[in-house]
Amino acid sequence: LMTSAERNGMRLISVVLGSPSIRGREDASAALLNYGYTFFETVKLHEGGHAVVTPQVYKGEAESVPLGTRSTTFVTLARGAADSITKETTVNSPLVAPIKAGTALGQYTVRVGDEVVARLPLVALEDVEEGGLWRWAVDSIKLWFAD
Repeated sequence: LMTSAERNGMRLISVVLGSPSIRGREDASAALLNYGYTFFETVKLHEGGHAVVTPQVYKGEAESVPLGTRSTTFVTLARGAADSITKETTVNSPLVAPIKAGTALGQYTVRVGDEVVARLPLVALEDVEEGGLWRWAVDSIKLWFAD
């Protein structure tokens, strides 16, 4: 018996095999779903299309570019463990224009305790066109001293 249920925005699926009766499978499936809803919760980590970080861009019309995830990110974890969630961003730097929206420019890592539960690409949410000659010259000098 395969059962799917949704409660308070959290969908769970249970699969019960090898039970001798239909009633036994139904009871086991209900017990699994109730266990899941009692001891686990789904947490929304980040809304897709919204900036997670806004790093500096060199040689561009804009001085920075918003980076975010393409889709909304959820994680299901033990109830009460949401306080142990840590989020880390890594940006490929330096970022030099032109940059097209949707280009992967880094990584968004989510951990619960020491365990990595999600690794998503950070993508440019907007285009950044090349700046003019002055911007190019000034940022070329800045890049000599960038770490």
